[in-house]
Amino acid sequence: MQEHQREMRRLLNILNMILTLATCKLKLKDYKQAEKLCTKVLEIESTNVKALYRRAQAYMNVADLDLAEFDIKKALEIDPNNRDVKLEYKSLKEKVKEYNKKDAKFYGNMFAKLNKLDVNSDNSASKEPQPMSVDSKA
Repeated sequence: MQEHQREMRRLLNILNMILTLATCKLKLKDYKQAEKLCTKVLEIESTNVKALYRRAQAYMNVADLDLAEFDIKKALEIDPNNRDVKLEYKSLKEKVKEYNKKDAKFYGNMFAKLNKLDVNSDNSASKEPQPMSVDSKA
């Protein structure tokens, strides 16, 4: 029994070291590696709130907002009172709002330009065709 407890403590220490390394990778803006490290932890302990939180941070920094939201919501299900996760969720919502505004503006501009092209082509198509003049002084 003591051997089992020692192994469990050892495993928890290893997971904590991996999460510490993931934190370092986040600070170094190596978001892909941070995401991979957190995923490794979650393969072993799927309910690790820190791993979900850190992986969500990595996803947010590479603009993968859907995956970030999934991880944050899962972390909040596990620990609904976690202050850091709540703050990250608030930050994510703001980022989603910002992206939606940018998308709306981008697509609005794109459709306005397409509409303008359609109007111009309609105007040129509505003009009566003019006969070509041929210079026969050859």
